[in-house]
Amino acid sequence: AFLLKSKEMMVIYTDVYLRRMWTVYEIGSFLSLHPKSRLTVVPAELPAVFFIALIIFWVSSLMSIFFEGYDMVRNHEVQAALASYLPPSLGGIGFVFLVRRKARVTQENMKDLSTFTIRNCLCLVEADRELIQSNIIHLMREVFEDLDHVRDDAVALDFFDLWVRQELPEVLANSGGRFTAPYRYIVLVFFLTRGPLWVDSLVSVPHGQLQGRELLIESLSWLGWLAFIYPLAAAGLDILGKMFLYRRSRRGNLCLVLCVIFFIFLPSFGLLSLDQHLAEQARAAAPDSDAEVWIYLAFLFGIGSVTLG
Repeated sequence: AFLLKSKEMMVIYTDVYLRRMWTVYEIGSFLSLHPKSRLTVVPAELPAVFFIALIIFWVSSLMSIFFEGYDMVRNHEVQAALASYLPPSLGGIGFVFLVRRKARVTQENMKDLSTFTIRNCLCLVEADRELIQSNIIHLMREVFEDLDHVRDDAVALDFFDLWVRQELPEVLANSGGRFTAPYRYIVLVFFLTRGPLWVDSLVSVPHGQLQGRELLIESLSWLGWLAFIYPLAAAGLDILGKMFLYRRSRRGNLCLVLCVIFFIFLPSFGLLSLDQHLAEQARAAAPDSDAEVWIYLAFLFGIGSVTLG
């Protein structure tokens, strides 16, 4: 009755969740009463991934401030390049190893799920095993009432095993969005770590020098990076981490680092240059000309469509 009246169910998932009878019976009962869209699975390691990513990119932001504030080299262009490219690269390398570790855990959970059977589940009170199995048998007969052979107890338990193997992988796969973490978490990480730099860049401009169109373009530029371009790079890092999922040798790790640099950050730096060029054109346009502003908005819209699509 409690599950029947519940609108949604949230599961804090660990690798032992599908090894215990009561929890498996609980999730199976909910799926028999409600569509999968009402079941939310939150991996127990997701908060750790979020906070570690937060620390990685926070350190990266501090490094950017350090390189901008101290003259480490005489050439100012080299100094600017170090401040713009080196900290995000190091942060991205740390992030790709983090998402690779998370992907391994998810992959192991999927393997356990592919061989799931209720008969091997643990039961804290062994006397409850018969009761739970009896409830599962009745549940399967209700769900598959049109199938006569489900009337056999052993077949009903086999159907439950097959049902769990078919239904739960999709739920687990959607638990972190299409990538390691939901999009909103990734955006929040960048707003918390890079957003203060945006605020600092705005308040450091003398009063009256940044207003109207210039303020709009500056804000759109930062919002485009925080909400679209940085998460798009994070999605690319996620894909790379999964490509090198089990290549844990030194050569494999080196190849992963090089791939991060050449296939993620070089295109990102190209987008940075294009973004700066279009933003500068929009700022320098005549007050009565809005074409450059619309071109820049179209650029941001295209990047946002790719990221959200």
